[in-house]
Amino acid sequence: MPKLIQTRLAMGVLQTTINLIKFHSAYIDNPIVSIFVSEAIRKMMSAREEDEVLLCLTLIETVVAYRYLPVGALYTALVGLCRIVNVPHLTNRVVKIVRNVFGTCVGSASYDVLIGFINRGADSMLVRSAMFIATFVVCGENRIYSLTPKKDELLRSLYKCLSEESIVRYDELVLYEVVLSLQRLLADPRPNFFGQSWNLILDIITCLYKNTEKVLEPVKRDGILGVLNGVVDRVEHFVDSNLFEGDGEMFIELLDRISQHRPPSSVFKVIEYCKKMATPSRPKWISKLTSLIRRYFIKETRPFINLRILEVVREIYLEHRGCYGHIILRAIVGELITGIERKPNVTVRAQAAYLLTSLGMDEMCEDVEDVLRILRLIILTKYKLPHSPMLNCEKAHDLYAAVVGAVRIFRKKTWQPIPTIPVVAYNILVTFLEHHYRNPMILQKVHNPRIEVFKILFSMKCDLKNYVGFSYGEKSAVEVRNTDLISPFSPYVVLRHNSTRKEKVQDDDDAYSDDSNEYVSTDAGTSGVGILSIYDSNLNYPKCLTNTPVGFSCAEFHSYLYPVLATLVAHHRHIGPDTQQKMIRIFQGGVINRNSAQLCIECVTLCVMEMPVAMGKNISRIISHYSKITQCVSHSQAMLEFLSTLLHFPAMYSSFVQQQFMPIFAIAIPYTNPFKFNHYIVSLAYHVIALWFLKCPIHIRKYAAKYITTVSYIQFFCGMFFSHIHLA
Repeated sequence: MPKLIQTRLAMGVLQTTINLIKFHSAYIDNPIVSIFVSEAIRKMMSAREEDEVLLCLTLIETVVAYRYLPVGALYTALVGLCRIVNVPHLTNRVVKIVRNVFGTCVGSASYDVLIGFINRGADSMLVRSAMFIATFVVCGENRIYSLTPKKDELLRSLYKCLSEESIVRYDELVLYEVVLSLQRLLADPRPNFFGQSWNLILDIITCLYKNTEKVLEPVKRDGILGVLNGVVDRVEHFVDSNLFEGDGEMFIELLDRISQHRPPSSVFKVIEYCKKMATPSRPKWISKLTSLIRRYFIKETRPFINLRILEVVREIYLEHRGCYGHIILRAIVGELITGIERKPNVTVRAQAAYLLTSLGMDEMCEDVEDVLRILRLIILTKYKLPHSPMLNCEKAHDLYAAVVGAVRIFRKKTWQPIPTIPVVAYNILVTFLEHHYRNPMILQKVHNPRIEVFKILFSMKCDLKNYVGFSYGEKSAVEVRNTDLISPFSPYVVLRHNSTRKEKVQDDDDAYSDDSNEYVSTDAGTSGVGILSIYDSNLNYPKCLTNTPVGFSCAEFHSYLYPVLATLVAHHRHIGPDTQQKMIRIFQGGVINRNSAQLCIECVTLCVMEMPVAMGKNISRIISHYSKITQCVSHSQAMLEFLSTLLHFPAMYSSFVQQQFMPIFAIAIPYTNPFKFNHYIVSLAYHVIALWFLKCPIHIRKYAAKYITTVSYIQFFCGMFFSHIHLA
């Protein structure tokens, strides 16, 4: 046969061999079959006519159908099939033959041969075909189920093919076939991969991006990256669906590595993860914060991502500004001081100016001068261009934001300790005016920046001691900084009475009429009289008010007053005893207000520490009142903290009798219900019950124990506990 198949009689020899195998396969030994297959493959690779190729494929198909491929001919047969599978109109037939081969007893050995082709990586066409066939038989609708567990071997081979040792790692066809293989492997709605397999997939994707970026032809590179992004989308879908069992940090690192190729939604996930890492409880959190800003603001050009970074930085600052505000400001300024004025998007520059202004307003450190320098860069960038166009309001938004920021910082910092900050801000405003009048055409259509500068300059006043300030009637330097319910306070603060006691109009802008221009200090309860009189039923509040929202109830009206009264607790030294008693009674009754219950309980707790004399006269009544209120999740922590704080003031409950101790347990016991409250509240409730039980006189404890154990779910859990002990 070897000699005849090379002659013109090859077609007849092949047909005769096919008939021989069909009718006499039982009498042909494996070495003879190996020779038939090897010669057919050689003829197929050197054939000049398509009929010869089809006849060779028929011979191999016949061998597989009536016998099986001998192990000796396996390597040669798979090499030939891998070569011929790249011919488009023969692909389906070759795939059918290969599937039949893998369904026989040599299927596992055939799969190992294909994996060997991929691992050696000597020929890019052979490697590509081996990947295609191996992926076809382990996944998809026509997969061989006995080979499905060998998907991990295929993944390891794909990774090895992309490693530094492989000579085909930069070949476009190999890279594209690896991407298609991953696409087929991940096409299953519920992929059967475990942790290490997922991590290997992430490593393969990382290598694909790294190698594809070195492809010289842009069209081929973009085509591979387009399909590869679809693979990453698939992995991201599995992560969102909780079907991903790999390393979450590794996936985030992958998205971070390829962020320039990913849509904003993927980058936002990386930013949220980095936000969690850039907190004071994490090691090297400042370096992580600076790298986050540098990576996704300075180097990133997409506006949506830049704006999201500014929001994240603001959230981090607001959360940790109490202890680390100046450190965060220094880190932010250190990154934004170079390059922010070169950002192409006006909205990004404007939002950065607003962020820097907010940070500069809150902090009192020398880094605020760097904030002003950045604002100066944003303001003067338009004037440093050789041919600056005329700007409209939209294109000058960043300049306006920077000017407003400098104005606000100048107004705020004039009364704070560092004197150089307002000087720098003043110089920036004056410099802006100088540049404008040298080149007035730039802002010819935009007037707001100049108006803001002139407003602040014309509102400046100077007294006999040459102290610079601002006239009353404008916004004073003392601006509201904290938006919490209880604002920062000082016992020496000076208040100005801005409304009369019989005010009847509630305006949306909180504009109250003034009946005096004098400053009055908080003396002997005058601060609370106006507020407390509102609770007088004879005044008929809030029905007597006009210009109120539709359906404005008494409870809503009171919810706006409780925060005001809460700020007066710290000034108890300037409030008379009678007024203190009234305030405590108001806080006691405020627990039934749905919007202010937690605040009122916290204020009562503060009164325990600040006004022990006044509280000593009311504590029994307050505890009795609280014991009759339904325990809610919203104010559970505040209520238990009140009882826990009261423990540290024995003078208030040293004269309690049995009837006065029992309401305390009546308050705390419902919070031990684990079906309604979380683990922290339940644990705190048991802690409070135990400590108050120890505070009870010995002769009262037996009644307290009987009262505590009558609660149904406490009996239930105690019974479970003792039953477990008995079984043990």
